Amino acid sequence: MKRLAFSISVLVLVFVWIYHTAATDYNPAINSVIGDISYVKKFGHLPARGTDENVRIKTHLAYAEMLLRKEETYFLDPQTKSRREALLNHLNDYWNAGIFPKNYERKNKRSPCFIDSEGNICAVGYLVEQSASRELAETINKDFKYAKIEDIDSEALTDWIKANGLTKEEAAIIQPSYGWEPKPAEDRNNTNYISPSYGISSSLLGGLNLAVSGLQFSTKSASSLSSKIGLLTGAAQTSLGLLSFPHQQKNANGQVISNESKKTLSMVNIGLGMGTVILSSWNLIAKKPAKEKVYSWDIFGMPLNEKETAVALSVRRKF
Repeated sequence: MKRLAFSISVLVLVFVWIYHTAATDYNPAINSVIGDISYVKKFGHLPARGTDENVRIKTHLAYAEMLLRKEETYFLDPQTKSRREALLNHLNDYWNAGIFPKNYERKNKRSPCFIDSEGNICAVGYLVEQSASRELAETINKDFKYAKIEDIDSEALTDWIKANGLTKEEAAIIQPSYGWEPKPAEDRNNTNYISPSYGISSSLLGGLNLAVSGLQFSTKSASSLSSKIGLLTGAAQTSLGLLSFPHQQKNANGQVISNESKKTLSMVNIGLGMGTVILSSWNLIAKKPAKEKVYSWDIFGMPLNEKETAVALSVRRKF
């Protein structure tokens, strides 16, 4: 009984950990000022771990544009007001185009990125480029590539913000942060990235299922318990593989991207998990103890004398 309780406790902990790593809604906020309010307003819930990055960025920038257009500007002179309006029109063009920088360097964290290694420019950088010059955007990028707007100590940026009728807080509201992603392979069609949480979960469940399957083959006395555990761990690994199976996506150039490494691992999880479920189910059915008979009968010879023998029928009933 103690052994069964311990096994169940371990399984509960495994399931909780898998749920936390594979199905939770954890994803750091996209903006340092207003967080993910844009996504919640549009979709009714926070973005999940697997939410499309471009959808998050577009949703945020569209919401930031809307907020800034609603702000009072009566105190601005006509020229500054006109520059502000032109800036917001540029912002609209930018997020509709949908070409955003990538955070290739700051591993496993969201971060602003003024201009990435491929020359893709962020929203604020694009506004600087369109209203001033690319040179100014690259100067800011040189010293403050990963900095939040509120942390950038640049007189040139401060002057630009003021000249275009913004406040520093409004510029910070525009600026998104970007989730880390590995640099694409040379063919740009296969990212081959597997998150640490998915890799560890797969290894843990794969090891458990191999151990449980081996136990079912080698230990008769433990077959019933190991088969029941195998049903649970097999179902867990199958579910993990199905939930994490990568869907085809398109990059900014319209090319289809498929994560073959993650796809292969997911298929291994599904296959090993289903194999453990089938083996465990078979063992539970095949090794089920036969029902004890209540009635039994026998026919035997009964000697009557030295020369004669009679046939007798014996019937027994177990009470």
